[in-house]
Amino acid sequence: GGGISELTEALATRSIRFKLLGTAGGWFLFDVTFYGNVLYQPTILKQVFHSQDSFSVTGGLRENTCLQMAMIALIGLPGYYASVWLMDKLGRRYIQLQGFLAMALLYALLGVFET
Repeated sequence: GGGISELTEALATRSIRFKLLGTAGGWFLFDVTFYGNVLYQPTILKQVFHSQDSFSVTGGLRENTCLQMAMIALIGLPGYYASVWLMDKLGRRYIQLQGFLAMALLYALLGVFET
């Protein structure tokens, strides 16, 4: 019992409040960039593959937006598996910071070279 009072007591602790803010803030920024990218992925892929259709589910890799998006998702799988495998060896915080830094650099490069 007392779930709300325990939560209030935990949030009153300064160190927990800052850890929660840092974790929640980091994941919020990740969600904004990741899901924003997913929403505009068909538009970006249209430019990369020079496709005429805005969204197509038929044809080969050059025309099929669903297939293109699936390929992009599959590219990330080795990284997910590697992070799970290394999580206990390197630590969750290190892996999270490394992933955020890599994404920030890749998005910055995409922004610089795509304009």
